Order: sequence, then C-alpha cells, then structure tokens
Amino acid sequence: MDSLHGLIREVLHDSTPPTPKVALDGANRYFSAVSRLDYNSALLSQFDQHQLREVVSELRHVLPALNQNVFLETSAERLAEIAARFGVLLRYGFFDGPGDTLRGFYLNDDVIIKQPTIFLNVAHHRVSRAAAFWHEMGHHLTHEIFGDHAEQISLLSTADYHKHLTDPKEIVADVVLALAGYPKPAARRMFGGSKGEKSNCEIARFVSKVADYIHLVAGFDLQRRVSRREKLNVLAGMIHIAKLRATLLNEYGI
Repeated sequence: MDSLHGLIREVLHDSTPPTPKVALDGANRYFSAVSRLDYNSALLSQFDQHQLREVVSELRHVLPALNQNVFLETSAERLAEIAARFGVLLRYGFFDGPGDTLRGFYLNDDVIIKQPTIFLNVAHHRVSRAAAFWHEMGHHLTHEIFGDHAEQISLLSTADYHKHLTDPKEIVADVVLALAGYPKPAARRMFGGSKGEKSNCEIARFVSKVADYIHLVAGFDLQRRVSRREKLNVLAGMIHIAKLRATLLNEYGI
C-alpha cells in the first residue's frame, strides 16, 4: 500500500494548516481498508451478472446516453432542468461542520413533500455536487425497480462509501454515477485489463488516472488549495468509483 500512502501524502501536502501526523495516519488506515475491499465479490453477493446487466439496460431506456457519453453538466440550472424532466425537484442547502461529509440526499415521501426531491450540499465543489446529483438520480430512476423495498429517503455521505457495497439500492445508484462519469470508451482507456488484473492492487494508479481525467473533462483539480477534509472526501469518492467502474468493465463487460 506504499503507493496509496504516497498518493494521500501528495494530495494533502499543500493543505492549510499542515496535516498533523495523526490525521495522516488515520487517513492511511481508512483508505487502505477501502482499497482492500473486493468489489467483485461484493457485487456478486447482491446481483448475478444477468441481473446487473438487466438493471443497466433498464436505466438506458430512460437515459440512452448512459455509458456512452460523459455527463458533463454541473450548473445548478441545467441539473434542475434534467431533474424536472423526470418529475424531480432539485434543491440546494448548506451543510457545514460535522455534516460536511453529507453530499446530498433523495426524498420521495408524499406525506412529507409534494414531489420527489434531490437536495445537494453547496458546501462542496460543483463537480462534487454533480456527482451527488447522479447518485441521487439513480435512486429516483430505480425507485420502481425496488418497489416496496425502496427507501423513502436516501443519504449520500462520504463516510459511507464502503457500506454501499452491502446495499443493492446504493450499489445501483453508484453504478449510475460511475457510468455517467466514466462511459465505456473512457473506462476502457483508464481501467481496461484482463479479469485477472484485479483493481485491488492498482488503486493509486487508478486514482491518478481518474484525477487527470476529471481535470480534463470538468476542470476539477485535486491539488487546489482547499481544506484537507474536502480533499479526503474527494479522494474517497475517487477510490470508490474507480474500483466500482473497473469491476463493472472487467468482470461484467459493462
């Protein structure tokens, strides 16, 4: 895991104030644990290959460009227009302090609110908000698929990425995000390899590629001068989605 630890140190090296050693050690432990997770086994514990491909096929009926084109929209106005096409209201709020790991949430409960609603946390960068938007749209688009098992409220928090692998609804929402951000042509360039080329051993390389890719297509720079907490939040998402996307490509052919 030396390469992963080096990546964490590189990401945090210009944080202000400097990152204390205890915080760096904690980040190393957290990301090392996530990087060791076997995503293929986790997905197979919830779906067989046919089931997951069927879900993606259903999603592409309503989002034909999914897994073909990069979903580049990040402006609040355009995301609101996209949400409205699917009968969803998009709202923004500011969640700071201890709640700043909250990216957003999806609410679909006609007792509480008149129409399905996505809330996004404006405390985060516009690219992070757009990523949260597609995760939450995944919940909305698959609400009928899961039927009575669909939750009426779904929260997206950086701290919970590893828990997503135990929940089929969260997995599918993350699949929507992964395919929206890294369609198959881009995924092949970044993550292509044989089934024996396991992503567990290549996290630092994957994240470096993803960071360059996001900078190219969306203008997001992981090395910009922001708080170390924000950098760690972004890095957590990169690792999670990189591993998921590599698994979808190399193990499922998606």
